[in-house]
Amino acid sequence: MASLRMFEPLRRTQYRRIFAGQLVSGLGDWLDTIALLTLVAYIWESGAFALAGLTMAQAVPWIAVAPFVGVWVDRLPPRSVMITANLVRAVFVLGYLLAPNLPVLLLLVMGKSVLGTFFEPAERKAIRLSSPPDELHAATSLTTLSGQATKVAGPAIGGLLVAAAGPYWAFVANAASFVISAVVLAGLRLPQRAAAHPAPVRGRFWSEFNEGLGFVVRNPRLRVALLGMTATIFLVFTFDTLSPLTVTALGLDSSVLGFAIAGIGAGAVFGTILIGQWGERISAPVLMSVSQAAAGGLIAVIGLVAWTETALPGSALLAMMIVTGVAAAGILMSFALTLQTSTPEVLLGRVSGTADVLPTVMMLVAPPIGAALAAGLGVGGVLALAGAALALLGVATFLPARRAVARPAPLFAEPDLVAHATFAAPDPLQVNISHHGRAPSVLF
Repeated sequence: MASLRMFEPLRRTQYRRIFAGQLVSGLGDWLDTIALLTLVAYIWESGAFALAGLTMAQAVPWIAVAPFVGVWVDRLPPRSVMITANLVRAVFVLGYLLAPNLPVLLLLVMGKSVLGTFFEPAERKAIRLSSPPDELHAATSLTTLSGQATKVAGPAIGGLLVAAAGPYWAFVANAASFVISAVVLAGLRLPQRAAAHPAPVRGRFWSEFNEGLGFVVRNPRLRVALLGMTATIFLVFTFDTLSPLTVTALGLDSSVLGFAIAGIGAGAVFGTILIGQWGERISAPVLMSVSQAAAGGLIAVIGLVAWTETALPGSALLAMMIVTGVAAAGILMSFALTLQTSTPEVLLGRVSGTADVLPTVMMLVAPPIGAALAAGLGVGGVLALAGAALALLGVATFLPARRAVARPAPLFAEPDLVAHATFAAPDPLQVNISHHGRAPSVLF
């Protein structure tokens, strides 16, 4: 029986702490999301503009703050950044309990999101430092799996908790999850930077910021992956919020929507495991191209079925959503792997912050464009158009991606600390030196 290579990083105590910390806080975040929607929409009855404000409060820090936060993340120890971010986020979430009105609540939500811009790039650095090069693919896969699993389980648990005890207890549970995550991460022991790595020059904020931005612009693999991910997010979010209308256009009962969303989640979990276990032989650019073509083709077919008012059994839609979820996992994994393997550790905070900007902007820009198109083309027309564009993007980039494989880049953009660390098992607490919540989406 073949070993489950994807799960090998869990043998290392340091990675287990990172994984457990992310799993607990990620689950709490979904409790938070369901509770916020319930509070704003049903208890306060604040309406559509309030819900839009909630989305903006969650997303804007990833556009306006994340690129600059990366400078400090690269200066500070990842463990300290993650623990501090978790504890302060717990305070912000407990503040929800005292929020007297919507503006105060939105400020608290925005503050929590700002702390998230610290946590995520620091977590990426911690994963790099805790994983030898031959396990980085598996470690990145496990991290993606954690995000997908909490996306499936979190809303269900959050819905049950809100229904049983109300949104305020869900806020308490989320705050507790951040505290538990901080406690787990308190035992984290990561190697320090090797002597060959100069520490970032302090007092030169803009110079350090431009260094990260310039690296993204100059690195061809990273640049292509970022543009591909940005285009994918734009196309997906033109129809993502139209999902309830899509089910109706297909002539199916509204109850099918929940099964369709669950199918995407299950497919994404399965796809992440599949890629984590056996996908190491496929280059990240090829994986993204194939996944874009597969996901786009399926979405286009669903759009054509809705547009032509052809009957589609619910079981067929569920099967297509599962396969679409697998393809979505391929897109997410390819981008995460490119980011990890193409960026030196000393720049990972700045590059991560910069790379988050364009996809987040697309999450805000695409839905109103999709709604406007739906007014003229119908829901099916939007899905058919966006799906076809995504499939063509995958097909168009496939051959260049294959050619890029013939000119493989080194695993890391420069000698990394992981190359200078000894990953031995004798003492799991020592490593000898001698190496996410934005707007929720159905598909991503």
